[in-house]
Amino acid sequence: FTGHLENILTDKAIDVISGLNAEQAPWFLNLWFYAPHGPVQPASEFAVNYPDTPAGRYQALVNQLDTNIGRIIAHLEKIGALEDTIIIVVSDNGGTRAAFNSNAPFYGSKKTLTEGGLRTPLIIKWPDGSLNGQVIADTVSIEDIYPTLLESIGVAPPDDLDGKSVYRYLQRLE
Repeated sequence: FTGHLENILTDKAIDVISGLNAEQAPWFLNLWFYAPHGPVQPASEFAVNYPDTPAGRYQALVNQLDTNIGRIIAHLEKIGALEDTIIIVVSDNGGTRAAFNSNAPFYGSKKTLTEGGLRTPLIIKWPDGSLNGQVIADTVSIEDIYPTLLESIGVAPPDDLDGKSVYRYLQRLE
């Protein structure tokens, strides 16, 4: 493969989504981008828009990540699958202070047990638009995503999972 990894992953995801969508059956795609993990090396087309500093490169890589997520959403819309697709964007842990102090107002950073090391945004776009647009300050664990997804499609989550579904809680907030 040639090119930047984040762009290659996006291109491949778009190809896979097209193929899955053509089958006209329910599908699932799990795409884990590596950005903005180190090494913080954005593609040149993004890097030119930011200062050549650790913070500038980090911001360029986040911009690249946002753009690639946007490309996937635009593709879903183009093929008519966006309204029936659940989209989740979440990070695995808090931000790094090595390149960019991105954890404010929380203290700490990646590899710590403080809020700055653990708390990350969780964004979910639901086919049921009434659930979208909510901003919730409550804590949800990444282990809660799987049972929440199961319940949202009418499948009872197994009792022995580490996480718990928050789907009914979200429905009550609408």
